[in-house]
Amino acid sequence: MITEQNVMSIKTKTGKRVEARPLTRYDAPYLVDIFEHMSPESRYRRFQQTLDNPNPKQIWEEAEKIAQMEDDQQGGFMAFWARPFLPSVPVGAARYVRLDDTTAEIAMSVRDDMQGQGIGTWLLRTQGDVAAMLAIARSMSALPKA
Repeated sequence: MITEQNVMSIKTKTGKRVEARPLTRYDAPYLVDIFEHMSPESRYRRFQQTLDNPNPKQIWEEAEKIAQMEDDQQGGFMAFWARPFLPSVPVGAARYVRLDDTTAEIAMSVRDDMQGQGIGTWLLRTQGDVAAMLAIARSMSALPKA
């Protein structure tokens, strides 16, 4: 159950209020939405492969797999633009997966129209705080070759 204690918020560089909460098993549609709002270049940077015309079924299956991660070996956050008087918009996600007792792989995505506002940095810092609480001494991320 998500409570106000689980929700964190920031104001972006452009003044938008963004809230983040723990990832839940109901978040697959939000993960798909973020993916659909990423350009081929952003998708390549995140997934290290070209994803110009991905199979929608495969995208949904992967999103559902990520959203179902409810154990102590993995976790993450969903970030939403909290628009006044309108539904919130999913803008980013971050997650970690433990590789061993002290190492975790981290990943983060922010939709293109919300990049450059500090959301990704904030999500990674939040993941770092969680890693410290879980005694994860080292985090890794696969980066594409420049």
